[in-house]
Amino acid sequence: MDCILGSIFCRVHEDKNLREEDKFQYLLSSLKPRTKARDIAESYPPSKDSYLKVIDHLKSRFGRKDLLIGLHSGSFGFSE
Repeated sequence: MDCILGSIFCRVHEDKNLREEDKFQYLLSSLKPRTKARDIAESYPPSKDSYLKVIDHLKSRFGRKDLLIGLHSGSFGFSE
């Protein structure tokens, strides 16, 4: 997977030992308040079924290669 979520969260996302519900909560805690990314994540109910939908939504919204530099500067709301 081309991970657009930041290196720390990518390890969480790819961890097979974590439940999807826990990954969702970690994702929420990793996003800065009042950002587009956080607003997207909070628009879904925090559940196992919603987690991958949120990831897909974030990837479709922020996953463009030309936008990746913004992730490193924190402009999309991901905390490192």
